[in-house]
Amino acid sequence: MGIPVESVIKCLKKIDEGQFDEFHIKSLLIDVRSVLPKGSCLLEIGDIIDHPKKDRGINLDNINGIISGITAHVETGSSVEIRQTFTGEEIVEELAEVLTEHIDSIQVGNVLMNRKNDIILCFLVLLQNAVIIVNDFEVKTRIFAGPDNELWWQSIIPTELFKSEGVPKGNFICTALMTTSIIDKKSAEIIFGENEKAPLFDLERSEGAVKLVAVKAD
Repeated sequence: MGIPVESVIKCLKKIDEGQFDEFHIKSLLIDVRSVLPKGSCLLEIGDIIDHPKKDRGINLDNINGIISGITAHVETGSSVEIRQTFTGEEIVEELAEVLTEHIDSIQVGNVLMNRKNDIILCFLVLLQNAVIIVNDFEVKTRIFAGPDNELWWQSIIPTELFKSEGVPKGNFICTALMTTSIIDKKSAEIIFGENEKAPLFDLERSEGAVKLVAVKAD
């Protein structure tokens, strides 16, 4: 099964013109879904958008690995390596590769890479506040300002999921499932501050650039 070329081209034109939002990116995800391989980052994101409470997939596998690794570290002192499931840059590159394979135009990759940061922000908005079900516990997610110029899609793992007595219960361990380097996130830094609550975000376009704007706080 192929992809609906006409629909994809319409979205690409909007992206090229800088007149797009998260709904155009969601439309692209729907259009390419049938040609995505199992384990694909884009397939995972599409599933999360369709099922905001998700009990399978590569992010669940990553969280289970994090829980096992931290538990082993607490109990035995073994080293633990915590990695993101994917980066924002990898997602855009995968989307460019998939579309280039099915659209007869050398410009597809250029269009997406030229708007890479804006597209990544759209993905963050689509992913915000998704919930991953781990052993009947809800692992909530949020957008979070990381170090330097990074924005994270971050999981908030209840410590009840850790069986080791060395992990205090009633707390949370936060890890990044998706990381991305966004050069201009001054508005996000002001929004987050030291507040641990997860605000909801919308996109605001100003002078050709897309920024995250808080629209509601929990």
